[in-house]
Amino acid sequence: MHILIVTDQHPDTIGGAQVSIRVQQTFLERAGHRVTIVAPRLLNPGEAKTTTPGVIELPAMPITSDKSYGASWPGQASVRRVLRRLEALPPVTLVHVQGDFWGALIGYQLARRLNVPAVNTMHNNLDAGTRAVTPFAPAVFWALRAVRRCVLGRPRWPGRQTVAARRRPKPRGGWAYLAQLAADSNAVVAPSRHFAGDLERAGVPGPFAVIATGVHDDLVDEIKAESFSRGPGVRMLWCGRMSPEKRLFEMLEAFRLFIAAGGSAHLVVVGAGLQYEQAVRFVREHSLGDLVTFTGALSHEQTLAEIFRADVLVQTSRGFETQGMTPYEAALLGTPTLYCDANIASAVDVAPAWIEPSGSAQELAAVLATAATEIASGAPGEMRVPELLTEGMRQSSRTEEMLEVYRALCENA
Repeated sequence: MHILIVTDQHPDTIGGAQVSIRVQQTFLERAGHRVTIVAPRLLNPGEAKTTTPGVIELPAMPITSDKSYGASWPGQASVRRVLRRLEALPPVTLVHVQGDFWGALIGYQLARRLNVPAVNTMHNNLDAGTRAVTPFAPAVFWALRAVRRCVLGRPRWPGRQTVAARRRPKPRGGWAYLAQLAADSNAVVAPSRHFAGDLERAGVPGPFAVIATGVHDDLVDEIKAESFSRGPGVRMLWCGRMSPEKRLFEMLEAFRLFIAAGGSAHLVVVGAGLQYEQAVRFVREHSLGDLVTFTGALSHEQTLAEIFRADVLVQTSRGFETQGMTPYEAALLGTPTLYCDANIASAVDVAPAWIEPSGSAQELAAVLATAATEIASGAPGEMRVPELLTEGMRQSSRTEEMLEVYRALCENA
């Protein structure tokens, strides 16, 4: 098969969806298939930590002040550009949409022009994420639906059943836009059971194939083969995109309260984003500079190494993640996680682990203290996740599940 993945951001930028796409490409190609990715061009190529092969880049305009991310216009010029590049490649078997904005619209346009099925993996809790970053979310949702209609017209329901449509609740807000994208698809994939449930309750039409993204087998094995000695004290880790829905500042405030109450630990913060300078300023103003290290953006392999070296990963996003990759990566590497989202904790389902249930910085500080005490008092290796609990989290086991979806569509095409 030749799978055309179309996405909102270049796979060499920072983000869970980008990591997911890169690892999917690697293991689909190992299974003997060809993968081509369509994405906006890199606006800061010198800052890329990876180099992904087989990418058709589209013209892009910056959508963040640091030019980390770009947007491509979903018009006929973009479609023609991709079609010209595809002329030199084997025929496309299907289009896999792994984006919600320009990537989704361009992906569906390409599927229609190529007359092939379209699969949509819904990586993004669009409703919660948009409401977290702007007070004008209703206007954004209206604009998204309007642009989708201008580009794609009425949803087509290609080869999909509308059984029980009357019993579905009417989707609203960002869910209404996702419902239209789902109705444009031949198959819809959710990366977790809890997000599939969110989609169903919001009225997004299914059925949904639940296929979580796995962790890169080779990277896990290489990093676990490293030899290093953990230093004294408890090493905590936070990693992700520095934007409000990830709740970095709740983490920093909780760590401040933890230290003020006599706690002892070192916090490593991995990632970048629009809140980076503000976060550095917070640490400086509260005299935490000796206890908090900012690494900036790292490659995926470097990030996994930091997870492996940590005593505990702290996952602070709440009610937003559709899967949450870092706790899966941590589990495979043996690092326990402190969760602020019970859905992710339930999905990963390994021990040791801690859950902060309320969402407050004060409660998170208390759970940080509990975790630090248990880690510091545990015997060597006792507070690590046993390998036998993480079977099935590797991407090699997930790729076949996705191929089953692809094969079913091709058989029915």
